[in-house]
Amino acid sequence: MNTVYAHLVLNHAPLFILIFSLGLQVYYFQNGKEQGFSNGLKLNIINLLLIFMVLRSGELSEIALDKIHNIDQMRIDVHSEIAYKSFYLLTFLGILSLLNLAIFKYRGSIPIFLKLILVLSSFVSLIMISYTVHLGALIRHPEIREIFG
Repeated sequence: MNTVYAHLVLNHAPLFILIFSLGLQVYYFQNGKEQGFSNGLKLNIINLLLIFMVLRSGELSEIALDKIHNIDQMRIDVHSEIAYKSFYLLTFLGILSLLNLAIFKYRGSIPIFLKLILVLSSFVSLIMISYTVHLGALIRHPEIREIFG
């Protein structure tokens, strides 16, 4: 498997993990169950580790795609720029989740305002990563470009 295909496989995982994590956070936030909410935070930490692999495979893919002449370099550059912003957001979310898990372990509960910050951060991260995946799809899929591009 070359780096481009590895990136295509890897880049979907953070998106689906974040969707599931946000669902857990919202559900358990409404029901007031701390343990379930903390499971969503654990998924954010897994995403934090995974996003490093996605970013590295993306950098290697960019190098590989430079050799293909019919690829629009501007699309790659825009995707890369947004990917770095998504990376920073997911890193922030992962660190915030780690800190809140420490608070949960120490106090037995997470304050409401921190839960709200986590849910909002997860939602913003989901929007950014969805947009990043969309921009990545526009690089090699002309049929998508005709509709959305």
